[in-house]
Amino acid sequence: MTMYAIVNMLAKTVPDDAKAQLGAFLEERNIQHEILCVEPDDLCNMFEDINQRTTATQAMPCIVWGGDGTIACALENLSPKKFSIIALPGGTMNLLHRTIHGEGADWQTILDNCLVANESVNISRGCLQKKDGEDLHFYVATLLGKLAQLAIPREELRENNLISAVSEMVATDDVLDLDPILEIQLSNGKSYQASAIGVGVDKSIPHAFDIGMINPDSILDLASIGLQSFIGDWHDVDEIDRFRVPYLTVISDESNEIDATLDGEFQKLSLPIDIVFEPAAVKVVSAKL
Repeated sequence: MTMYAIVNMLAKTVPDDAKAQLGAFLEERNIQHEILCVEPDDLCNMFEDINQRTTATQAMPCIVWGGDGTIACALENLSPKKFSIIALPGGTMNLLHRTIHGEGADWQTILDNCLVANESVNISRGCLQKKDGEDLHFYVATLLGKLAQLAIPREELRENNLISAVSEMVATDDVLDLDPILEIQLSNGKSYQASAIGVGVDKSIPHAFDIGMINPDSILDLASIGLQSFIGDWHDVDEIDRFRVPYLTVISDESNEIDATLDGEFQKLSLPIDIVFEPAAVKVVSAKL
């Protein structure tokens, strides 16, 4: 039976000759395969296409090569009854890949171990339960509030393109606006106000989110927090308050729509919204032997 491989050619660390490299790897192991190279806008359609093509009665391996957003898209769109996902690291951070496979392995080692052992692990995720539409999921983190716009220039900075990064920040001149204020209702019964909130799925915390709230006293404070988070790790920013809970609700009296990122992908979300931790929600093939 043919093994599918989906390669996001615009992922940050996927090589230009990814198709040739992966093809040679699979041919050496006498694995019949079809490699589909796509761009992000076509990912969902491609996953749906191979769902329709496949008549397998039990899940067969499907290689997905890309960053965290690519793997999240695969987990959302590939039928778990037909496919078991082998995630190959091709992004900038590859946080989801580290959760699945551990630290430090190259794509060849990961793929070899996955094909040999074919062992699955369960990973957790977050669920955004919207009042006016289908639920959304994230597997690494979601950021709510205007600081979510920093996701775009941050990618430029990771590519050492400082001038472009600064240009992106200037273009999003409302990113340092304190409004709208978000009201965060935690499952422990406490409520807080924040200009932005990050909600992360941390593999070291099995039953709750790792949450960071940003509620600065002034534009200067928000600018400082944004810059520190922009160039480093938000966990190291003293002005961010951290909590661990499995459930929270986000509302706002100022706006019905806010900026957000889900696993690095920017979008608009309508409020109110519930965010629920889902432990061991999906299975993926792991390189851990």
